[in-house]
Amino acid sequence: MSVPQAYLLLDGAPGAIVKVAVVGRGKTEPEQVALTREIIAPLHVVANKISDDTAYVRLPTLDAGTAAELGSKLAQLQHDGAQKLVLDLRDCSTGPDSEGIAAAQLFVSSGTIGSLSGQTVAKQEFPAAPGSVAWHGPVDVLISPSTSGAAEIVAAAIGDNKRGDLVGERTFGTASEQKVIPLDDGAALILTVAYYYTPAGKAILDDGVPPTVEVAPPAEQSDEAVETPAPLAVGQLPAKDDPVFNKALDLLKTGAPPQTPKAS
Repeated sequence: MSVPQAYLLLDGAPGAIVKVAVVGRGKTEPEQVALTREIIAPLHVVANKISDDTAYVRLPTLDAGTAAELGSKLAQLQHDGAQKLVLDLRDCSTGPDSEGIAAAQLFVSSGTIGSLSGQTVAKQEFPAAPGSVAWHGPVDVLISPSTSGAAEIVAAAIGDNKRGDLVGERTFGTASEQKVIPLDDGAALILTVAYYYTPAGKAILDDGVPPTVEVAPPAEQSDEAVETPAPLAVGQLPAKDDPVFNKALDLLKTGAPPQTPKAS
């Protein structure tokens, strides 16, 4: 099921009930759960300094307005002396693709952010916007299979333009334009009408965005042993034993140039 399909099924008026079946970690049988729909409070950019010259920023979402908030946070971090950045896009899977383009333009000063094209959609190129760049220092991006949609556009733009390393695992692969076609019986057809392409010309929907530096979770951690972490709040940082986060810090410390993205 695609993300838009899930949204279509879960969407409804606040206070209404939606029934879902959930298969827990380490289990095979689904558990029936009734959820009460509510208005979700907006999630904000998490920005903290790690050391005198290094900062950490996490985007929990790329909903409307996130790019502007991110730009403000980056300006404040630089004012406070930060020169290097870890940008965490893990678990970032919501928001319009246009917001991903705007966020990528905060980092990429030349070249392209990506493109969009389809059989019935004219090709669109999204160029870098030098006047919009808010961060000129080194940046490494954390990605995972839970990185999707607009966040993939950001990751691909930074990786393909060799603006910074992509550290972690291949992203999910959902960056595309879809059209919802209502049917007479009340159902709907969700049709993918265009693909987003990386600056290197690869369709994100086909293979996701690969890391330039691959770091997988420890092999000894089984699905049953892994718990989903709580969302980070202001002032919080990833766990000290987070291998992806630590690898990004090591790369920033050594000052090695960004690696070439791996072939899909």
